Amino acid sequence: MLIFAAVHLFLFVPNLFIIGLLGTLIAVAVVFPMAYLFERGTNTIWAPTVLHVATHAIRPVDIPEPFYMTAVTSP
Repeated sequence: MLIFAAVHLFLFVPNLFIIGLLGTLIAVAVVFPMAYLFERGTNTIWAPTVLHVATHAIRPVDIPEPFYMTAVTSP
């Protein structure tokens, strides 16, 4: 899990602190469902991969800048 956390610390480099922090917190929250899916899927990466793609699906959507933080952080 240390490597997982270290990789997500790169979010702080190009982004504002709050964006890096929220991205890291989301990654920490999603790691447990991903681990569960990995183990339930007989140790294949397909189910966690689909979950990872779904969590990043908001990126291709064009959201105006004033509404971006609201759209990304809303449940």
